[in-house]
Amino acid sequence: MNLARRSAAFAICLAILGLCSCLPVPLGDPEKSQAEAKFLGAWTWADGGQTSVVVIRPWDTRTYLVDAMGYSGDSSAPVPKLRTTYKGWITSVKGRPFLTLQPIDTLTATPANASRIYLVAMLALEGDQLTATGLDPQYAKFKEVGTSTQLEKVVVENFDDVRMWAKPIIATKLNEGGTPDVLKLGKLFETR
Repeated sequence: MNLARRSAAFAICLAILGLCSCLPVPLGDPEKSQAEAKFLGAWTWADGGQTSVVVIRPWDTRTYLVDAMGYSGDSSAPVPKLRTTYKGWITSVKGRPFLTLQPIDTLTATPANASRIYLVAMLALEGDQLTATGLDPQYAKFKEVGTSTQLEKVVVENFDDVRMWAKPIIATKLNEGGTPDVLKLGKLFETR
């Protein structure tokens, strides 16, 4: 997929995820991360006539495989809109977990002029509700960030600045056999 098409698909996925945090550098290092079991499972939320389901599975002991699917319509007859997959990892900043998501198609070698993009969100888990608050890429202090270390420094120094944060999403964990049926939803995307 060429860069323009990949960027357009990624922008659509951002809308699905409700995270406006497309950043040029990741937060943290996946090699130094530790996957936490409490975030595993299927999570869902609705926004603007569209429902999103994100399935978080272990990639390895440090990272996650994150499968994000968006559909419109009723859960009994969903109409698939977009599906995208990510490699994700947790980084602790100021004692809070942040999830960085890297689109799977950017994991392999990319041309020198191809930019990589990342989603970054602070997570808060309470019972079966997961709140993800993305970093707002329009935040002025992110414009000059060129490394993961610089990004972390800006987040730490500006943690209380409300302008740094995007609108949070609140997802509910689906139980086994929960609605929508995640396996059926995944198969709908495969037949598109």
